[in-house]
Amino acid sequence: MLYAVYGLSFNVFVYTAFIKSIPAELEEAAIMDGASVWTTFRQVIFPLLTPMNATVGILTCM
Repeated sequence: MLYAVYGLSFNVFVYTAFIKSIPAELEEAAIMDGASVWTTFRQVIFPLLTPMNATVGILTCM
């Protein structure tokens, strides 16, 4: 448990770097289609985070 807390800062940096690399055009296209902020996150951004979720999970467990 303590190791996961210490790894939290690294995980935050990994997630923010990955989210910043996602093109803004994907979010703009969702907004143009009438999606709200939460719908955009749930249907566009979160599925793109699947590989990053796996990476953070593996690094935390190691």
